[in-house]
Amino acid sequence: MRVQVDVMIEGVPSHAWAQEMAAELLGSACLIESLAPEMASREDMSLFKLRAWCVDPEEVSVFRRLWVPEPPEVAPDPAARRASFRQLLEYPVFIHIGRLRVFSPPDVETCIGI
Repeated sequence: MRVQVDVMIEGVPSHAWAQEMAAELLGSACLIESLAPEMASREDMSLFKLRAWCVDPEEVSVFRRLWVPEPPEVAPDPAARRASFRQLLEYPVFIHIGRLRVFSPPDVETCIGI
């Protein structure tokens, strides 16, 4: 992975903000390096921002559907807690690739000291 990108994910509900969710949306062509510093404060919840390494940024889908399980209802009776199905909430998500940094592999001669 030689391309480092800044990624902004639009449309993620606040209760689903997690690095694992972003990794699932980006797929196996990307490896998340870090979340943006402003993510910790959660002051601006409009975009989920991160930095990642990619094989090819063109392979990152610009639109995905995020499926989030609805929280289970808490029932007082243990027998009533056994769910026969789970409801999913669907969110349309847009993935924006910001700044790209392309790194070249080191020169083989430099690595072996020739």
